[in-house]
Amino acid sequence: MKIKFSVEDLQVGMFVSELDRPWLETPFKLEGVLLKESTDIELIQGFSSHVYVDTDKSTHFMGQNANAHLGQVQKQQKEFVDTLILDNHDLGIDDLQHKTQKANNLRDRARNYVEHTFKEVYESGGIDIDTARETVSELVESILHDPDTMVWLTHLKNKDEITTIHSVNVCIHSINLGRCLGFTTQELNILGMGALLHDIGKTKIPDTILNKSTELTNDEFILYKAHPYLGHKLLSAKPNIPSEVLDIVLNHHERLDGNGYPNNKHDYEISQFVRIVSLIDEYDYLMTGEFGKKAMSPHHALNALYNETPGNFSQDLIESFVKLIGVYPIGSIVELNTGHTGVVVLNNSNSRMKPIVGLVLSRKHEHYNKIKLLNLASEVWERIPTRKLRITKLLEPNARNINVQAVISSVLSTTK
Repeated sequence: MKIKFSVEDLQVGMFVSELDRPWLETPFKLEGVLLKESTDIELIQGFSSHVYVDTDKSTHFMGQNANAHLGQVQKQQKEFVDTLILDNHDLGIDDLQHKTQKANNLRDRARNYVEHTFKEVYESGGIDIDTARETVSELVESILHDPDTMVWLTHLKNKDEITTIHSVNVCIHSINLGRCLGFTTQELNILGMGALLHDIGKTKIPDTILNKSTELTNDEFILYKAHPYLGHKLLSAKPNIPSEVLDIVLNHHERLDGNGYPNNKHDYEISQFVRIVSLIDEYDYLMTGEFGKKAMSPHHALNALYNETPGNFSQDLIESFVKLIGVYPIGSIVELNTGHTGVVVLNNSNSRMKPIVGLVLSRKHEHYNKIKLLNLASEVWERIPTRKLRITKLLEPNARNINVQAVISSVLSTTK
């Protein structure tokens, strides 16, 4: 009986009767070889991706064991048997679930603060600035200690909380970018507070405009563009608000070429704090989709920002942001050279081109029952040249019916 095997499943004692290429293209002298030691297996792996094993000539299989293994192999072939499946240790994260749960609790508190504040402002005009400072201070401390986990959580959001979680995400990304730019803790707190409250003026904009699913009319857009001014007016009436925070709230829609709003400021009039928040604000909205626009993948959002510079945003800031979140940002849906489809769930700090991918679909686009984690930067791919994995295609959000948030949540649940 001949059974098809991935070369990674070969064992000493198996008799390889056929390769996936002519024997003449290999160093083997005979058409068929008994694997007597591990070096024989490694040699086969260097030339083939799959082979056929003759169970009758193998010393490893006998009788009913071959039939049992045949059923097992047929089942495995529906999965990704020629890759490296990771466990928690391989991820290089000591306690992902614990750290993420702690970060998630902080993120939820920040979201609840924004939601409560927006409601309070709408109903009475009150703002709890002290809680804002405490919340941002905790976010800064968490990001300085573990930036990857906090950024990871920015990809978990529900459609009914877009406005509130957008403010939190802009805050997290802005603090993280400021961290990489060498900002002091005090500067990060000011930057974070401005980012968290940058859209506070939207509480004065009708919900019929904010929640509109189609493009705004000219009159609606004029009203919408008033939110930076309204937010600035609201916060200016409160004591002890840093001038930099007011600057962010008022000017986060200004652009370097003078075509922003509300005051058509030019590059030399726009502070570094404002440049950071305006960049992150646009990045997050591009991935969310607004007023009928199609949501973009993280990678395509970065490309869109690149295409808008130098007219809108600072080229240096975009390059710093790309280095920070990676060429394939967390949440990107990608296709590998094997034909499998997955979601980037973590970045490798030393190899931004080779992230950790959670496999979702097989070559036949069949959904796996359980997410399979692959570290594209693993040394195993260097040891097996024919098995080098790489990303060949970036797909649009929700491509192939993949729910990115569900994938990331699933990865989190498997680390418990």
